[in-house]
Amino acid sequence: MTGDHHAAALLDAFAELRRTWDELVGLPPGPLDKTELALLSERVSAHLVAAVALGDAIEILRAEQGGNG
Repeated sequence: MTGDHHAAALLDAFAELRRTWDELVGLPPGPLDKTELALLSERVSAHLVAAVALGDAIEILRAEQGGNG
């Protein structure tokens, strides 16, 4: 991948992190039934995966630019 592709991947990863956050905080407040609790769990997991992907994209871009973490 070129630098431009890594930068685009970084922006895409950030957008996905933001999307999963919006979905997570979009859940209505209050007591959760079994179905809502399962949905919350799925959304938290998706957000964590997106956060790790963003971290990976940052590290790839850093390495490409010769940074040392």
